[in-house]
Amino acid sequence: MFPKELLLAVICSASLSLWIFNKKEIAIIIAISFSFFTFFLGFVSYPSLLLIVLFSLGCYYYKNTKNVFYRFPLSILILIFSLLPFTTLLQSSQQVPIFSGERFSSISAPFWMGINIEKGVCGIILAAFLLNISRSFSNWIKIFKEFIPVYIILTVVLLLPAYLTNFIKYDFKLPENMYLFIANNLLLTCVAEEVIFRGFLQKNLNNIFAKNFKMSKAAPLLSLLLTAILFGLFHYKSGILMIVFAFLAGIGYGYAFQKSEKIESAILVHFGVNITHFIFFTYPFYKA
Repeated sequence: MFPKELLLAVICSASLSLWIFNKKEIAIIIAISFSFFTFFLGFVSYPSLLLIVLFSLGCYYYKNTKNVFYRFPLSILILIFSLLPFTTLLQSSQQVPIFSGERFSSISAPFWMGINIEKGVCGIILAAFLLNISRSFSNWIKIFKEFIPVYIILTVVLLLPAYLTNFIKYDFKLPENMYLFIANNLLLTCVAEEVIFRGFLQKNLNNIFAKNFKMSKAAPLLSLLLTAILFGLFHYKSGILMIVFAFLAGIGYGYAFQKSEKIESAILVHFGVNITHFIFFTYPFYKA
């Protein structure tokens, strides 16, 4: 069995290569190769591997065709395939375990985390084929200008009520295995979720409302709210409270993306809230 750290490093390198190299094919090759490798290791099932292959082909043809009669069904296919890893329909696959009942402090609840291969790979492939990645210094200046105020407001909106209701407690910590959380959360979870929900779904909904329904003024708000609602609902496995928190978070992430028009803003806000929670409060929640 390959060490979990090595497997995490490989798939994270695919995500990171989106911003390091000009050739996006590098990220695609690493991600798809990782899928086949983990298939032979027994983590990825036949249906999941087929999903990844069809998803990759769908993204390729969506990018390279201008015919609206092909693009619309392809966009639906891409959306369905990218959302399947958020459901329980791919139970025959299993995550690569990173944390198994880990308690980061004496007052934190046990925490489980693994590499969701299908979600991570689909997010990386979708970003490589369809998104414009920011590399210039001027773009990153704009990203940070939009990211910081949204991050501060959203952190207060989400964590203050949780703190006041004793759902979380102050618990500053820098555990030695924190790098595993950072790598998985930033380069896989945040990248995949923001690329799928904001970079693809919200952007396409905005275009549909603005162009097809002639609702150019209402399109940004409608697309933001509908995407946030769907984002919240896909956290159903964690209960009603998490659905509400994910919906509110989705509004913040969506606003950051909408304001800057850069997916990196949404990724940084998402990760900023998560890492603030992790470092300064009981993670995932308080449990004596």
